[in-house]
Amino acid sequence: MTLRFRYSEETLPVSLIKRLCDLTSLSIGELRSRVSTGESILSITAFENNWEEERVRLASVIHEIAGGSLPLSVSEVNDDNDDDEAPIEAEVLVNILRHYREIELQDQRSEDLRMGVINDPSDFEPHDDDWTVI
Repeated sequence: MTLRFRYSEETLPVSLIKRLCDLTSLSIGELRSRVSTGESILSITAFENNWEEERVRLASVIHEIAGGSLPLSVSEVNDDNDDDEAPIEAEVLVNILRHYREIELQDQRSEDLRMGVINDPSDFEPHDDDWTVI
C-alpha cells in the first residue's frame, strides 16, 4: 500500500516550508510548485525499500496530521493503477499505523515459530520497540 500526501491548504506559510522541505527532501521551488498544482509532496510505500526509516517518518507525519500541526491530505494509491487514489480521513491514519505494526508483529511471531525460537505464540516478544507511538 502506498500513501500519497498533499498539502491541503490554499497558501503555504513560510513557517511550514522548512518542515516540509525536511520531510520531503524537495527544494523550496519544487515544494511550492507541487503545492500550487496540487501534486503529491510525499509518497510512502509500506514494507518496501528502507521501511525501518520510512515507518518512523510515516508515524511522525501521521501524528502531526492528527494533531493538526501538519495540514496534509492523504490518499491510498491502488497498487495496480498508480492514478487510482482513494482519500483517507485523518482519523483513519492512526489505525493504518496500528495495522502496519500488527503485520510486522505477525511476521516476527511466525518467523520465531518457524525458526524454533518459541514453541507457542503466547511466548512471543516483539523484536523491536513500538514505532507507532511517538
